[in-house]
Amino acid sequence: MSFEIEGGRARVHDFYIFSEHRRRGYGAKIVDWLFVHFDEKGIRQLDLNVRRDNPNALSFWMAQGFGIAGYGMRMYSNPETHAAYKGVLSSDFVE
Repeated sequence: MSFEIEGGRARVHDFYIFSEHRRRGYGAKIVDWLFVHFDEKGIRQLDLNVRRDNPNALSFWMAQGFGIAGYGMRMYSNPETHAAYKGVLSSDFVE
């Protein structure tokens, strides 16, 4: 997990539980710790991004009390040719 704090806001950048350890409550315990830690720091807003092609992550974060606050749009380019692709996700380049 990695996060940053700026003013009264925090942003989770990375959060990962190895697949063999998922669905055992470890993720929820870490999020509980985050809530306590951020509360002690006076954080009033916590943001994170979840990719649309990751329904398990979306379900996890919603179960922790998060809600969808908006949708972002992004365009990636082919890392080999640098040609722009419209409407692709970064995972489209992973084999």
